[in-house]
Amino acid sequence: MKHIADPVYFDKSLRVTIEHGHNNCLTLDLASVAYWYQQPPLSTLPPIPGKEDRALKGFNETWQIHQWRQEWRKAKGGDKQLWGDE
Repeated sequence: MKHIADPVYFDKSLRVTIEHGHNNCLTLDLASVAYWYQQPPLSTLPPIPGKEDRALKGFNETWQIHQWRQEWRKAKGGDKQLWGDE
């Protein structure tokens, strides 16, 4: 487990990824936690989802990941380079 103690600054958005083995090809049961700290002026945030909405999702089989990848590619224009081609 790694903890990053230094603040990460950004203006509009932030994307963080986790590599799942060589070429991201491992299917593992992983979870992550992120904390958001915001300085004033604060704006109203939507309510936190209930316990049922935050429950762990079922295990994904390899074929499901490939199927979702294909659908995601289609939605983004169909370029095979969008999400690897293992």
